[in-house]
Amino acid sequence: MKTRFIRALQRGGMASQISEERWGIWRNRDRRARRIGVMSGTEIDLLRLRGMLRPWGDRTPPILVCTHSILAAPLVAPSADRLEQDTRSRSRPLIELMVDHCHDRALRQLICETAQRYRADVICAARAGVMGRMNWDGLALGGRIDGGRGRHAPNPAFRASHAQSALATIEAALGGEEIRLLDRLILGDETRAALARRFGVRPSLIEGRAIAAIRALYEVYRVRVRPLS
Repeated sequence: MKTRFIRALQRGGMASQISEERWGIWRNRDRRARRIGVMSGTEIDLLRLRGMLRPWGDRTPPILVCTHSILAAPLVAPSADRLEQDTRSRSRPLIELMVDHCHDRALRQLICETAQRYRADVICAARAGVMGRMNWDGLALGGRIDGGRGRHAPNPAFRASHAQSALATIEAALGGEEIRLLDRLILGDETRAALARRFGVRPSLIEGRAIAAIRALYEVYRVRVRPLS
């Protein structure tokens, strides 16, 4: 993941899909301008997972732009150098390794989109103070979800009520142990070693268990949670 591409996105550029697993990078938001490079689908999905990129309209081909996906506005912009360093780090969150190692594009997108949806519901419920008996104290909720409302976004009270209902449905369907794993995986960004220790599983097996938990969460959203209209 090249630092100059991340900086270009942070400074108002865009990523536009040019093939199934390739995204062109532009310094501005005009495809007629010169493209400065290409990022892989995996690299783009990692940035989406971190909350750095969001869709820019409903364009075809898809276009992603940088967003300050935050719970509270930061004093400084995210560091491109730090993003690149984190990508190379051996102690990266397990969920990022899952995306990075996944050669199945559909599964990779399922992981990203399900994690983003769950994180958004938790933050929305936390903002409104409607977390019920669930407890995510101390987990990393900030720096992930776009704080702005689009023109067609539902009002905050309805969104909070929907998030609360979704989380209650998820907890009832999956149970406490799976919820704790998902919280640490998605909200806490814990490493493979940390999760293995916490849940008493060999490090070589924790990734498979984490993928199974993400799939189970996806199925609850697909079957039991009504879409937010």
